[in-house]
Amino acid sequence: MSFKQLSLVSAVLVSLTSLVGAACSSGSGGALTSSGFCEAYAPCCAELGRATNPALCERMFGGQPAADPAAAEQCFAELKEQASDPAFCRFELDEPEACDRAFPRRSGTRAPGATCTEDGQCAGANATCTEFGDEPGQCALYVDAAEGAPCLGDRTGSMRSWGGQPIDDEIPLCNAGEALVCAGGRCVRKAGEGGACSSAKQCTAETYCADGTCRQRVELGERCDPSAWEDPCEASTHCAQGSATCEPRRANGESCEASAECLSDYCSESKCEANLGFAGLILGFVCR
Repeated sequence: MSFKQLSLVSAVLVSLTSLVGAACSSGSGGALTSSGFCEAYAPCCAELGRATNPALCERMFGGQPAADPAAAEQCFAELKEQASDPAFCRFELDEPEACDRAFPRRSGTRAPGATCTEDGQCAGANATCTEFGDEPGQCALYVDAAEGAPCLGDRTGSMRSWGGQPIDDEIPLCNAGEALVCAGGRCVRKAGEGGACSSAKQCTAETYCADGTCRQRVELGERCDPSAWEDPCEASTHCAQGSATCEPRRANGESCEASAECLSDYCSESKCEANLGFAGLILGFVCR
């Protein structure tokens, strides 16, 4: 696993640990319960073909009383609302602000730039301990970079992907929620139809990158090029090899020959199956 992948998993684990530790609380005063939290993630577990596991949640993360009972109730309500969005199960949504008020993240005391061996030693909710090869770890803070500012990677909700040395003890990331992406070491706004691009991530979801230009995605039944580097069809379809047209993607359980044919983007043993990637690893802490 690469350093960038490790940092992504670590970042999500830190975020999820805070949420789960809060949600598993059995204290009084309006604190969320483990069963309530796992109920919010039940659709995600079901997508993986698993049941929720409140007992494991409690054993792994313990409990944290709510600092603000009213905010705790709001946090739980907003989590349940977010659960209807497919991005929720991939941890690609920003955590509800009420959750941070209800269950403030606990942090260490070491300032940015100080040496460290683990994230918990560093001060600040967005702190992390970076390690590069044999060099000592160093505390740094994740920050959202503004458009045009230097960046080391991207953030989509709780999911962070980055690489390189911190800049002034900070790890500036481009927030996908603001339509920003890290390209050439700078945060740039994703381009719409007709905009310039050098990679797929620089175009909006409604467009794709071809010959250096973001182009409108092809709709169901229209002609497409199966040999294109990026599938040009709109999200619920794929460019079929045989017909060279955009055909519907298939639901989990349906037969397939390639992952591109599946809504989940995962074909296993000739059948479309759920695949949440790194998020699936994280859900192992609340699913069984």
